Amino acid sequence: MIELEETLRKGGIYVISHAAARKTLLSALERSPIIAAVKSEEQLEHCLESECTVVVLLFGNVCNIASLVEKVKDADKLALVHMEFIDGLAPREISVQFIRQFTKADGILSTKQQLIRCAKEQGLIAVQRFFMIDSIAFSNVQKQLHAGDAVSAAEEPHLPLGYRFSGWSAI
Repeated sequence: MIELEETLRKGGIYVISHAAARKTLLSALERSPIIAAVKSEEQLEHCLESECTVVVLLFGNVCNIASLVEKVKDADKLALVHMEFIDGLAPREISVQFIRQFTKADGILSTKQQLIRCAKEQGLIAVQRFFMIDSIAFSNVQKQLHAGDAVSAAEEPHLPLGYRFSGWSAI
């Protein structure tokens, strides 16, 4: 598992999560290191037949997100919901609570720090996505990491900063 944590750090993916939720994610990624990020029903159906163990839903709305998550869970995969791409959800803590109470999602992905904090409090896997578009953005991410608002996949404060984000790929 240490090798996987090193890979996640180098990829620039930062995970803020309840310890048990983080362990669940790392265990799933050890079985299959591919994270499927899907934007449509067609892509979802395709990834459900694949070997990947983690699926990020990049589409949906408040009316169908529970059924989309249920399809992922029925395929014995972890389901993460990208909060900014679900129609009808505001970038507020109540949206995280909605995902927790009305779906079987294992976690969320977001660029919003307050949503990540709320997900962590709810015991969900919480992945914060950073955009490194310039030196100011890079500096802000460093400040967040040093302030304890975000931690690496291993939650170790001595980790080097500045690894680039490798991006998400859709199946």
